[in-house]
Amino acid sequence: MPLSCSRDCSRSRSASASRCVGQPGSSFNAGARFADGSYSAGDVESMVMLGFSYALGDGVPRIPSLELEWFSKAAAANNTMAMNQMAEYYEVGREGIKGVTKDDATAARFYRRSAEAGNAEAMYELGKMYEQGRGGSAKDKDQAVSWYQKAAQHDNGGARDHAIQALGRLGYEAPPTKESWVHNVFVWGPLWLALTGAALVLIGIVLRFFSYFRRPAAQTAAFGRMAS
Repeated sequence: MPLSCSRDCSRSRSASASRCVGQPGSSFNAGARFADGSYSAGDVESMVMLGFSYALGDGVPRIPSLELEWFSKAAAANNTMAMNQMAEYYEVGREGIKGVTKDDATAARFYRRSAEAGNAEAMYELGKMYEQGRGGSAKDKDQAVSWYQKAAQHDNGGARDHAIQALGRLGYEAPPTKESWVHNVFVWGPLWLALTGAALVLIGIVLRFFSYFRRPAAQTAAFGRMAS
């Protein structure tokens, strides 16, 4: 999911926003499917889909209060996409939703919960808050770098790229990603073993070569001692 995906989904009426929840096709239409029983009321993914549907007015009326209600329920169930959405509401404010005003401290709490659950976007956003001294915390470069490094190790392209840029800005190199470790093991590993094996064979040949020429010299010395 792109880094700004949940923010884009919540503010855009474009049907292409369905990519944000990994759904192919042209529309969420979650509200209609929920009503006809295609979605389960207790399913967390359904809650997220409904949140986006009410945010976009897709299949249901655009009702900000219900948008917040469903994202809140999904966030309470530890869905990281919903937690990121709630964090963004409080980070920038959300017009049309009563009681949701800009509140960096609350945004940071949602980002932290999502980051600790393994969400790369939240890791990057939390790192940015530490770097900028927002979210109720003083500027903390070490914490910022730590969260940026964690985000940079994930396969989420948007979050990883932003985290790598942030690390470069702070004078740090990005740590290797999980994919790079796999690449090293399965690609460079066999090559390293092959080169090591070839080197050992070459060393063996050289040693045998020198031992072959040293043998006549040793035999000549032995005969000389016998003759004397």
